[in-house]
Amino acid sequence: MSARMRELMFAVVGVAIGAVSMTFVHAQGAKFEGKLSHIGFAVRDVNKAAKEWADLFGVEVPKTMEVRDVPYGEGLAKKMSVRLVHLNVGGVTLELLQGFSPESLWAEHIAKHGETFNHFAFTVPDIAQARDLLVKGGGKVWMNLTPLNYYVNLEPKYPMMIEISQPPPAAAGAAR
Repeated sequence: MSARMRELMFAVVGVAIGAVSMTFVHAQGAKFEGKLSHIGFAVRDVNKAAKEWADLFGVEVPKTMEVRDVPYGEGLAKKMSVRLVHLNVGGVTLELLQGFSPESLWAEHIAKHGETFNHFAFTVPDIAQARDLLVKGGGKVWMNLTPLNYYVNLEPKYPMMIEISQPPPAAAGAAR
């Protein structure tokens, strides 16, 4: 792992830890409510990065998962496939993502910004409210995995995305 990547990773983890208890307030008075779920990083080779990061933090190398044919981009007109892993480091989940289709959200991110931080992910109580608030603030829906999961692109204002997810009703009720 390059020194630049380590520096960026530690900076983002530090910001994220501070963001766990932070509430985002919109100029209109509406409030973004959610809990930090994970921090996502775009990488060129998820297996190599997972080993390097696991070694760096002294955790086990996680199993790689694949998701195929996910709609993304402006108007959700493109499709991509991604490999990903989740590492739990000090109570924070770090998600490493590698696009492996000819086009992907993460390949585009790497081409523009290099291997680096990509998104914060939050679990929210009301997905529509959170999505609408982020869009009203200038974000664009960039990926919609399910009716209860969105990626909102904040570029050009911020070089990042926010992933929002709402637990299904059965899971939300079970957590109480």
